Amino acid sequence: MTVRVSRTTKRDPRVVRLRAVRRGSTVRVTWRVVNPQRFSSYIVAGTAARNGGKPLVVSGDGAVRPRTTSYKVTLTSADRVRFVTLRGLDEVGFLKPITVEVR
Repeated sequence: MTVRVSRTTKRDPRVVRLRAVRRGSTVRVTWRVVNPQRFSSYIVAGTAARNGGKPLVVSGDGAVRPRTTSYKVTLTSADRVRFVTLRGLDEVGFLKPITVEVR
């Protein structure tokens, strides 16, 4: 029996430069994706504590867009939000959640 093994040169997507900046009562969240997939969906949740808990506000971004590398959402009514957690889903599967502090 002969088995052919091939390596793929395609790398998994990776979220980089996740930033959350307060602008009055809103929080602007931006991030970039290295090695983007054709389909991706991201959910941003704002919380008062780093360890999560009940989200105070939630927003999302995602669509079928070829090679989109930068994303942004604005969390409205985010006066009490101190931390932002980004969760993602793409063709590869779920991405590990990433949490940052709001500046």
